[in-house]
Amino acid sequence: MGLVVVGLIKVRLGRRERALTIMLAFMASLAITLAGALSSMSTSEAQGISKEVEETLPCLMSVSAIFGNNFMHCLIMFIPVLGPFYAFYVLYSTGRVLAALAIVRGINPGALFGLTFLFPHAWIEYAAYALAISQSVWLVLGIAQRRLKAEAKNTGISIAVCALLLLSAAAIEMALL
Repeated sequence: MGLVVVGLIKVRLGRRERALTIMLAFMASLAITLAGALSSMSTSEAQGISKEVEETLPCLMSVSAIFGNNFMHCLIMFIPVLGPFYAFYVLYSTGRVLAALAIVRGINPGALFGLTFLFPHAWIEYAAYALAISQSVWLVLGIAQRRLKAEAKNTGISIAVCALLLLSAAAIEMALL
């Protein structure tokens, strides 16, 4: 555990702070996805997005395909500085897909967003993404404090945890389909 100065703010580097960072990343991920789900879109745009999803869906109907897609995005989320921006773009886009599907089916997009989180795999996936986003932040702080080796080790552990989370989420998702 150490202390690093970021700008004029001193940041403690302990377990509690890591847990807080993960929770904040999780809440931000949910909020950004919800913002995408609640964004306005025309019926024609919704139909176009819905058609793209329906064409892509058959390719994602296996545990390995779901895992591979989610893990690829998750790995990019680990990149220092850029990872969180990529994550929030992907999560906002996920919300837009939910909005499109809801509009085409005549469902309230906010309700579809809520229904999505009745399934355990959604929570598990978002936990993995939150871990990746937060570790990206900790990598930046580790570099600032000249603790890159320690943060590289933590990143490796986090990647393994995310892989296990996303693999279990993919298995659960396929079992529910």
